[in-house]
Amino acid sequence: MSTPTTLVTGVDNHLLTNVLVRELASHGGEVRALYSGTGHSPGGGELPANCRSVLSDFVYSRGLDEAVAGVETLYHATFVLRYRARDPEREIVQPTLERTRRVLAAAQRHHVARVVLISCSVAVDARQPVWSAASWNPAPANFYERSRTASERLAWDLARDSGQWMTSVLPVKMAGPFRFGATTGSMGLLAQALFQAGPLPPVDPGFFYNWIDAREAARATIAAAREGRPGERYLLANPLFLSTFALHEIAREIAPRLRTPWRPGRRTLRLLAGAAEAVAAVTRSQPLLDRRTVDDLYGFAPRADVAPAIRDLAFSPRDPAETVREACRFLWDERRERRGP
Repeated sequence: MSTPTTLVTGVDNHLLTNVLVRELASHGGEVRALYSGTGHSPGGGELPANCRSVLSDFVYSRGLDEAVAGVETLYHATFVLRYRARDPEREIVQPTLERTRRVLAAAQRHHVARVVLISCSVAVDARQPVWSAASWNPAPANFYERSRTASERLAWDLARDSGQWMTSVLPVKMAGPFRFGATTGSMGLLAQALFQAGPLPPVDPGFFYNWIDAREAARATIAAAREGRPGERYLLANPLFLSTFALHEIAREIAPRLRTPWRPGRRTLRLLAGAAEAVAAVTRSQPLLDRRTVDDLYGFAPRADVAPAIRDLAFSPRDPAETVREACRFLWDERRERRGP
């Protein structure tokens, strides 16, 4: 009896997909790691023996059929991993949609049994007091949210039209004691708190973020293919939210000499966000902070409904403070080793 073959797309410095290919490889069978032809090498560096990387040009689909042929389970990560562009709609949003369209079409051609879409929690309505995978983001605020939300909606439409077995996972901010290529957005947030730059104290915006360990997310993603229900969306979140104040306190545990963060009020924070938006408009990048985010998140501590993930995927996230603390310790030790004694 032949061993199953799995394929993971989006292995370009993406935290979850890199952890996922290693977790899958530890279970046996062939694992294929698909990365795009955008000049990036696989973020994973040294891959396990039973995991091979495949290059695909998503514009012309070169290499895509080779990657999908013979695959039993496909894990497709949405989003083109770029955060700066002259024309985000044309260079990021539309390529993300086209990549999802081509990958799902290839899954149909090659009769892939199961598809797990790796979406993101930005595709749910985060302005509700309880986050739920049953909701959708009604008004994406930026090109990152637009691409993630629109790509998942497109995938569901395609799966519904073709009869493809599919489920999706929507992880929140992920961290862990590892690096695969460039620092991801969530790990970068921890690095900002840990390695304060410049003469001014860091800003504590008074937000509440939701954190899980990337290894927990990887195990739940695998469980979604094996135990998940077709047509179900699974929010991979922590019942407990962590304030940015608590995040800075964890950073100060590791580096006691860090400056105490400045905590501006909502009005001042909106002024700072407006300035960040102006800078982003000039540099054609994602703003570090925007006024919509301030309005939505300042002092807002929602809850997360993870009952479906607990019920079907045996999802059990640990205390987010422990996840953040372990990741910060890793980043601190990594920099110290890089700089030497």
